Amino acid sequence: RTNSPVLLPDSPFYIIKRVWQQIRLKSYDIFVLSKKPKIRYLLALSDETYAESRILWNEGKKTLALRMVPKAEHFITLITPEIHTISNSGDTDKQLYGDIKISVDEHMQTLTSLIAGSTESEKSTLLLVQTNAVNNLKTITFLIGE
Repeated sequence: RTNSPVLLPDSPFYIIKRVWQQIRLKSYDIFVLSKKPKIRYLLALSDETYAESRILWNEGKKTLALRMVPKAEHFITLITPEIHTISNSGDTDKQLYGDIKISVDEHMQTLTSLIAGSTESEKSTLLLVQTNAVNNLKTITFLIGE
C-alpha cells in the first residue's frame, strides 16, 4: 500500500521534507473546506512514517526508528477530531473509513513485528505506541459507528 519513502530521517535533506509536509498540512485547514482530503493526507503521512521506521529498524538504526514510531502514530491521533467533525455532519464515507482501517491494521502489524525483535528497553517505547494505536482505533471505530 505504501510506496517506499524517498528520504529517510537520516538524510540531511529530511528537514526540508518535514517542513513541506507541515506547510501542506496547514494548507488543508486554510484552503480546503472538506475534512476528507486532510484525513487522507494525515493517513498517508502516518503510512509513510511507519514505513520509514520499518526501513530504519531493518537497517539497524533502531534509535532513530524508535523516534519515528510515535510520530507515525501521532498522525493517526490527528485524524480523530477530523473524523469526529465529518461523522457529526452525517457523512459516512465507507471507502475512507475502510482505508483508515487497512492502514491501522498495517500499522499494528508493524508494531507487533518491531516489538518481537526488540530488546526490553526498546519494547517500552513500542508498547506505549501500541497502546496509543489501540486507543486511536477504538476512538475511530466509535466515531464511525462500527
